[in-house]
Amino acid sequence: MSSQSGSFFIVFLFLPFFTDAQSSLSPAELNGIKSDIINTRYSKLSLENIQETDVVYNPSLGGFHVYLTQTYKGIRVAKTDINVFYKNGKTTVLGASAVDQPKSTYTAFPSESPAKGLSQALLHFGIRTTPEPGTKRQNGNKTYFKAQRNNSYESIVEKIWVAENGFLMPAWQSTFELPAPNNKSWEIISKVSDGSVVSEACLTVECSFEHNVEDTQPSHFIDDHYKEESAVNAMLTNSYRVFDLPIESPSFGNRTLTSNPWLRSGPGNDATTLGWHNDNTTNYTITRGNNVYAYEDKDGNNAPGFSPNGGPGLDFDFYYSSFKNPDSIRSAGLTNLFHTNNLTHDILYQYGFDEI
Repeated sequence: MSSQSGSFFIVFLFLPFFTDAQSSLSPAELNGIKSDIINTRYSKLSLENIQETDVVYNPSLGGFHVYLTQTYKGIRVAKTDINVFYKNGKTTVLGASAVDQPKSTYTAFPSESPAKGLSQALLHFGIRTTPEPGTKRQNGNKTYFKAQRNNSYESIVEKIWVAENGFLMPAWQSTFELPAPNNKSWEIISKVSDGSVVSEACLTVECSFEHNVEDTQPSHFIDDHYKEESAVNAMLTNSYRVFDLPIESPSFGNRTLTSNPWLRSGPGNDATTLGWHNDNTTNYTITRGNNVYAYEDKDGNNAPGFSPNGGPGLDFDFYYSSFKNPDSIRSAGLTNLFHTNNLTHDILYQYGFDEI
């Protein structure tokens, strides 16, 4: 679908389906995991230098994914993630990038304003902020600032340490969205001492496809073919006419009509306990449910707009043609968006991605 029709917004809600007892580890177990990491990987670190950031129970594997990071004087060290799997008292380190014997000439983090860090990061893109952005709220080592210019997202600046040749230097990690027309989210790490940028990362993912199929087919042929196929399948319910996975775009295949696609996860699978159109309180007939909410967002302000309605039978069989104005095929596009993202949720759920 052409970008002329605006943008579509998706909300993922990975809801937990497990009990509190399963989804937590005791302080003793967490300390045991940290001790295992120290004994097997980082002998120079101590328990207080390793901090867990998340613990996720995986019902498929019957164990816990534990995510940790290295700290120094209570502040996170950038890019020192540690990922382990814990089951039945055994710790398996899956990945680790900590600094084993960190050094620093700093006895404490400098008392600079986080607003200065945000200003330095924005200046990297030629944006000058005068006066410095006003603080909205603070939570631990993170400071949240009011939205910048034309965007609706607050900016976040976090105190961190960065490692350079084994030495830890104080830095700011600034996360923000650039104003229009860029509208991309960025993560910038800059040194406190001189504002120089250590790393930059664009957090907005964009996709483009090479179109190997020439648009030379008469549109009336597609119109007639669609009408004939729809008449044959008119009695199907809980159906979606989409470019089904693994087809990634119209250039690589044709649309098909899928029925009850949530059953692909298998009977009784928690990934689709509620189907795709129920959020545990409401049954929807539009492209909304407990995992995904697909709607049109022409103004790019994250305000829910048009969503296609499949009626009581959840029949999402809408017209599509690559020759038509994007506004005339938005129902088909949003249906495809809803279908693909729900399938993505159901697939990822099998690998432990069952909460946020």
